[in-house]
Formats: sequence, structure tokens, C-alpha cells
Amino acid sequence: MRKTTKAEIKHTLESLEIPQGSTVIIHSSLIKFGAIEGGAKGVFDVIQEVLGADATIVMPSFSFDFSETEKWHRDTTKSKMGALTEYFRKLPNVYRTIHPFHSVCVIGKHQTLFKKCNNLSSFGPGSPFELLMDLDALNLAIGTEYVGGSTFLHHVEEISQVPYRTYKTFPGKVYDNDNNELTDKYKMYVRIITDEYEYDNDWEKIFGDLENVASIKNHKLHGANFYLVNIREVSAAFQEKILSNPFYPSKVNHKNN
Repeated sequence: MRKTTKAEIKHTLESLEIPQGSTVIIHSSLIKFGAIEGGAKGVFDVIQEVLGADATIVMPSFSFDFSETEKWHRDTTKSKMGALTEYFRKLPNVYRTIHPFHSVCVIGKHQTLFKKCNNLSSFGPGSPFELLMDLDALNLAIGTEYVGGSTFLHHVEEISQVPYRTYKTFPGKVYDNDNNELTDKYKMYVRIITDEYEYDNDWEKIFGDLENVASIKNHKLHGANFYLVNIREVSAAFQEKILSNPFYPSKVNHKNN
């Protein structure tokens, strides 16, 4: 089995030249690294060391079972976004925002601002993803491809009200840390799917285009990506594409073909 040391991870992160004290949302997949020195804790310790004491660290703690179970609990529902995010979720002093599909966990300087997020839709106004934009945050993907490592682009789709998505409200019970059931109804800006066709994002085309107009740093360790983007910069380039063609990010799949 491949082995990866903390020193290797630290060197790769440092090569991205992330400014100390940044606000960073981190997507991760540790599979390609094999046996990592210190496991998920080792990776997180290195991240904290590289980003510094004044950083704000955000990780997705998404869970996609709500449409089936109709139950989500802020304290006990596991993150489905990989081992590092689940380790992070369980740490003391980490705060988890409330949304039964797209919550995030936060620690650091700007945690108080994330505590004020009160969004009913996944990526819209008042969401953590709007706040990441306001804070001029960075998006760091460790071990993922571009697809699955740039969720913030869905915020651009929602605020742009792209025509290939629509709002869907999901019934169910949502509980806070004190086991109180919340009365709000949560929704997501989902892809339009009918019996005849469905829309999908053409991510390969999107990222190919964005690489030509935005600054995307990409380094590799054992063949796995470490890439860093400025959320505001890449979002602006993406939104410009949408403004020129609202269907630009999408492709339609006809089910009878």
C-alpha cells in the first residue's frame, strides 16, 4: 500500500502559497494517498500548521439521505464527504451550519459569521457559500478532481437563477444540537428532470474554460490533485459565461436516445 507522510502533505500545501489567516473551504478525498501518517488527524494537523492560527477553516459536511430518511440532526448526522470532513465535524469547538443536505463545519476567526447563516436553500442568499464569497475565501481541494471539489459554483447558478434548475422543497424533520425540531422547510435548487429528458452540468467543459480565464493553482502528490482557486475570481468568470448564455453550464440528456 502507498504511504504518505505528513511532511509530503505539508510541502505540497506550502507550494500553493496560501496566505496565512485565509478563509479556506476544503474538499477532500484521501483514497489516493494510501496509508497517511497520523490518518485524518495527521492531515488536519498539517492543514492547521500551514494556514496559521488566524485562519478560518471550512469543510463540507453534506449528507444526501434526507430525501429518503426525512430526518437530519445537526449533532449526529454524519458527513458523507470523506474521512477528513467527518473527523473535522467531531472536533470540539467546530460549528456546523443547519441544512439537511448542504451543511458546512467551521472553526477559526470568522466562525461567528457562519453562526449567523440562516439559509433555507442550499446555496442562496444567507448561505455559507454567499459568506465565502463575501470573505474573499479560497477553495482548496485535496485529492479530488475539479468535479466534486468546487461546490461554490452552485452558488453562482442559484443567484443567477439559471433556467435548467428549479427549487424543490423537501419534507422532513430537522433537529438542532438541543434536539429541538425546527419548523423551517428546506429546499435545494435542483436540476430539472422529466420523464423525457434531464439537465446535467458539463463540468469538463466548464473547468476547461475557467482555467483559461481564472487563476487556478494545481500541484500533485502521488498523482492526486491539490488545487487552489479564489472563489470570488472564479465565480465572476463563471457568472460572466452564464450571463452571455444562461444554458452555458448545462447539457441536456434525452432519455429516449
